[in-house]
Amino acid sequence: MKNILTSLGLFLALISFMFYSHIKLNKACMEIIDISENLEELINNEDWEGGYTKAIELIDSVTQSSTPLSLYINHTEFDNISSEAIKLTQYIETTDEEDSLASIHLIKFSAETMLKLQEIRLKNIF
Repeated sequence: MKNILTSLGLFLALISFMFYSHIKLNKACMEIIDISENLEELINNEDWEGGYTKAIELIDSVTQSSTPLSLYINHTEFDNISSEAIKLTQYIETTDEEDSLASIHLIKFSAETMLKLQEIRLKNIF
């Protein structure tokens, strides 16, 4: 009886952690996408100072989200977004619109891909 209760307790703890991590990952990815869309608007309007501030906010958001979620997903996904965000700050400092927009699109695509990979589908299981 003791083994059954222990197994059931561990199972429930695991399921709870998975739901918590899934919700946190969705929030983190949506925040990254929102910041990226705002950043894209600023770059298109050639507001480079506002864009730089928003890029720093993006780096902070990715850094804060990546540590706890690296237990749940592969940390290289957040590392790729983080390094692209760091490159983005340099592109914004040099007012390079083409590379800035390319970086923003890559960041948004990576965040959207992480969201799609976490959906429970037959395609994602096999």
